[in-house]
Amino acid sequence: MNLVGVYRAGDSWVHRLPAGAKVLALVVITIAALLISSPRIALALLAASLLALLSTGVRLRTLAKPLRFVGIAAVVLAGIMWWQQGPGPATVTVGRLLSLVLLAWTVSLTTRVSEMLRTLQRGLRPLRPLGVQPDVIGLTIALAVRSVPLLLATVDTAQQARRARGRGWSITALGVPVVVRSARVAEELGDALIARGYDPGERGPDG
Repeated sequence: MNLVGVYRAGDSWVHRLPAGAKVLALVVITIAALLISSPRIALALLAASLLALLSTGVRLRTLAKPLRFVGIAAVVLAGIMWWQQGPGPATVTVGRLLSLVLLAWTVSLTTRVSEMLRTLQRGLRPLRPLGVQPDVIGLTIALAVRSVPLLLATVDTAQQARRARGRGWSITALGVPVVVRSARVAEELGDALIARGYDPGERGPDG
């Protein structure tokens, strides 16, 4: 399962919230989380974030693969923080990180990418007199979001090919195919945009 750009249809209270409200709440909570210094508050935020994710109706088993990855990273980070700064800072740092990951999943699982992009474009329109082009930024983010699953699929394919050739720990057997395939996908995306009349020097339809 990909971590980004995966929308799950549903009718939970989180699904019904406007995309702008969810993105704004995520930004506010992220800023507030950076100010947390109490382990108890960090754990409370983590519990609230987990409840918010569960309230969407998404089954945790569907998140098993990314949860395993995030769990390993959290354990490693907690060990390093505990060794260097003690249990309190380790709890705050890991609690903050896991909370933001869970909340980001909550937003991405309940909000279509197209809704988030429209929200972003509306939010950036007041900055147009300063030279900001909302349509170009929206297109760039959309391509980036859609490229993440493609890149993960490329890495997975290269890993399988590496194992099949008996080169399980070879960095070059993994890195070279990923770089070549990624460059090819980027070229294909560029050709597809040009074929559809996209001109990077052109302003958007409401520009």
